Amino acid sequence: MQIILLLIGTGLLFLAVSGSFAVINNLLEGYQSQSWTSVNGKIISSNINSSKTKNGYSYTPEVVYEYSVVQNVYTNKTIAFYFESTDSNNAGARVSKYLTGSHVKVFYNPNSPSISCLEPGFFLWENLGVWIISIFMGGIGFLSLAILYSGFVAKN
Repeated sequence: MQIILLLIGTGLLFLAVSGSFAVINNLLEGYQSQSWTSVNGKIISSNINSSKTKNGYSYTPEVVYEYSVVQNVYTNKTIAFYFESTDSNNAGARVSKYLTGSHVKVFYNPNSPSISCLEPGFFLWENLGVWIISIFMGGIGFLSLAILYSGFVAKN
């Protein structure tokens, strides 16, 4: 039982820290992207990825685009800096904005041109759900480790 609590606690704490780090990175990149330089780019592919969940399916738009900065060609698939998993209608609407072969404006980080997006901006609400889940997982992980520790202290 102690090993199970240790594995659950450390695993959930790891996921919580990783999720929180990803959210903070998205918020920072999103905020910075508002002042990035833009160039013309081209959509290479545009489709919807589906994955099975316990409640059905989750759909994520995947848009791959290409752009050039100072004679270097870059390929990326970041639409915006938030986690996007939705129903098929919303994913379809998102993908329909970026049809394969169409030309788009790409916003890139002038200090690191390989970092780019199609929709710059600070997306607090879109990232909030992932952060709440991360905090919840961290709480369960911390609780598991606290139970383990209290049992360890009680024995000694």
